[in-house]
Amino acid sequence: MNNLNLRKRCFNTINGKSFVGLRFEDNQALVYFPLGYNIPSDDNECRISILNLLKSINLSKKMDDTSNNFGVNVGEFYEFPVNSFLWIINDYLSNGLYKSVNVKYSQNGSGKINWKRTFNTNFFVSGTNVIYPKFVVTKNSYEANLITEIQALCVNISIYYIGFLFGRIKRPACCLKCEFDFLNSNEFCKNIRYYISVIDKEFLNIFDDHKKTILINMKKILLFCSDKNGFKLKDFGISYYEYAFQAMVDYVFGNCDVTKYFPYSTWHILNRKAFRNTSLKPDTLLEAFNKLYILDSKYYSYGVTGKEDNLPHTDSVQKQITYADHVFYNNQYSYDKIFNAFIIPYNKYNNPFGFNKTIQYVGFSDGSWKENSGINLHDHVALILIDTKYLMDCYFKEDVVDLKRLIDSIEEVSSTF
Repeated sequence: MNNLNLRKRCFNTINGKSFVGLRFEDNQALVYFPLGYNIPSDDNECRISILNLLKSINLSKKMDDTSNNFGVNVGEFYEFPVNSFLWIINDYLSNGLYKSVNVKYSQNGSGKINWKRTFNTNFFVSGTNVIYPKFVVTKNSYEANLITEIQALCVNISIYYIGFLFGRIKRPACCLKCEFDFLNSNEFCKNIRYYISVIDKEFLNIFDDHKKTILINMKKILLFCSDKNGFKLKDFGISYYEYAFQAMVDYVFGNCDVTKYFPYSTWHILNRKAFRNTSLKPDTLLEAFNKLYILDSKYYSYGVTGKEDNLPHTDSVQKQITYADHVFYNNQYSYDKIFNAFIIPYNKYNNPFGFNKTIQYVGFSDGSWKENSGINLHDHVALILIDTKYLMDCYFKEDVVDLKRLIDSIEEVSSTF
């Protein structure tokens, strides 16, 4: 595990629609990080970053399972089981392969003699000898042996995907046909259904928590391989990382139920009952000190490039002001102040602005379409840069979010217009 040079396998994407995730090129795993992510040089820190990245891609899948745009080479039904891969590899390295306690007993068959059970069978005495005509023998059932083989298969699959994080690992021998050209076949997917049924049966017959955990993780890996189109996945990632970025911002900073703040329009057609249009849905709401902060996560490349073309456009600005107007002019809400902000990724160690803070105020946008535009605080949408690695670390609990820093940064807008 020393001197793996994981950093050499890692790259940053170049724009907001580039591939993010794990890609295999010439049988080598390469990792592509999102915009603004500062990739660590230390192997241990880099390994953590890679694993967090893979978990965040699963987060993207959960955010929008119905989208045809977000997923590129993502399992159709089951998430990329990075935690199961890790667990199976670590357990294999520590404990070897699974040993089943599911054995069968028979008389006068082949196998190891079980003397305790043999002594409880009928016997006869010949002279001074006690003779047991039928020995009881034990033999692992076919299913028990198959469990071990299935685990070996799961270890091989796990090493295939994330073994590079561990360095050289001796792959366990596997009697099941596990060459990856075979894994690409529909025949393998049919076998998987049987393997899963064997695991389910074994699970009901054991009471050892450790072995149950092995079986659970094996099943997750097999489910990942059971896509109806076959085990054809090489890369694992997405071209639209915005869903993960939005979800992390909402989890780290949001503390309000956004469904209570949906502005909507209503159609009034002659001689028909009025009906509502689809509501506008803000990304994230933060309440603090009787103030409301309306946050819109924009996975745009401005924080990396500094180019004006990479800033949010007028339609996005208009939506933010509309959200705030909906709250401001609604009697059911009573906030002292309402603030608007875009949250955009950047790298605090490498950016075109010379900034070095994890959360940084840059400026604001306003609109020309409202009478007395700019009279309210929320008519100015602040632009906030957030260090991408910091955001991901906060999401995965490896850092503590500085909520005050975000609030202070957003409120800087009031002194700049």
